[in-house]
Amino acid sequence: MTIPSKLSPKRHLPPYAAQQRHKKPSNGIWVYAGRSAWDRARGDLDKTSRLVTILPMGDDPMVYRWPVAGDEAVVVHTGGETAERLRALGVTLVKQGALRVAIIDTEEPPALGTMPVFVMPVGRSAA
Repeated sequence: MTIPSKLSPKRHLPPYAAQQRHKKPSNGIWVYAGRSAWDRARGDLDKTSRLVTILPMGDDPMVYRWPVAGDEAVVVHTGGETAERLRALGVTLVKQGALRVAIIDTEEPPALGTMPVFVMPVGRSAA
């Protein structure tokens, strides 16, 4: 009998990612996070220039296998998430191979403080 290891959990793709495998996005991967994430993502699914996915409210970003390797990612916060959770998502995307992550915070006031855009280049981690 094999006991699953907590160190290497089997990750699955986030919502909508599997249905868009055929896309060759020129504008990177767009991840919506927050209260309106599902609606915003559905509205962008037909855009061929980007792969659109979401981080469902309450889910840990680490449980997903994000399709970001070798690409840039844009996280759009649609409200309701904490700064810690947004940063954790950014760090997870970089650890899984994103070249850069930009977090656009549409919340008023921004969950990330006074700087609504957070860019995390390769080789750096969030503070």
